[in-house]
Amino acid sequence: MSSSFANKLIRRAIGLLGFAAVSCDGEPLGSGGHGDDVAVMYGVPTVEFRVSGKVTDGNSDVLEGISVTRFGEEMARSSEEGSFEFTTLKTGFGRDKTDTIVLNFHDGISDREGGAYKPVTQNVIANKTEEGSGFWDNGTYVANDVKVEMTR
Repeated sequence: MSSSFANKLIRRAIGLLGFAAVSCDGEPLGSGGHGDDVAVMYGVPTVEFRVSGKVTDGNSDVLEGISVTRFGEEMARSSEEGSFEFTTLKTGFGRDKTDTIVLNFHDGISDREGGAYKPVTQNVIANKTEEGSGFWDNGTYVANDVKVEMTR
């Protein structure tokens, strides 16, 4: 396999993983081409999300012990007051909207009186509160007072 073909294959594979390289003319660094004057950067765009809210039932009673997850990873559990709060990073955007994060809410108390509550999936839209550095950091988004209502 030629080194030119191998380089193209590697660049495409890296691109599929969400990484990108910046070069002026595609010349390898150190070859004396224009690429020597340009910084090569690799990374994945990120957004920081700060989310807080409250979980209640259909009677507006607060629910304690509700697990808040994103991609199967627990981000928080609701407190005695039904409130939850967490900070996370969202990476690579693909087709997702930058200002939206999908959260799942599951009843974390299996022996709850009256039975468990049904899981809820909710799209949370956040407001941009801080600009990023302009490179891979795309800023901070905040969603306060997220209200989640669960039923049995």
